[in-house]
Amino acid sequence: MPTIEGQVRAASEAIERNISMITADRGFLSKNVLQYLRDLVEAMIVWAHTGDPTQRFTYKTQFDLARDFAKAAG
Repeated sequence: MPTIEGQVRAASEAIERNISMITADRGFLSKNVLQYLRDLVEAMIVWAHTGDPTQRFTYKTQFDLARDFAKAAG
């Protein structure tokens, strides 16, 4: 299981790879980029909530609390 920072980096690298291949199947790559953007945003919300990028990233136990934290912060 990756750390929060590892999840952010993996999503960022995947987005970069997909953008560099955009001349191929644009529809497929666009869907990929959107999914990786979602992964990136979710990991960044968890990072902002925990303040510790070295924690293990566990979507099921961390994201709902982090999302509620982000909503409350406005």
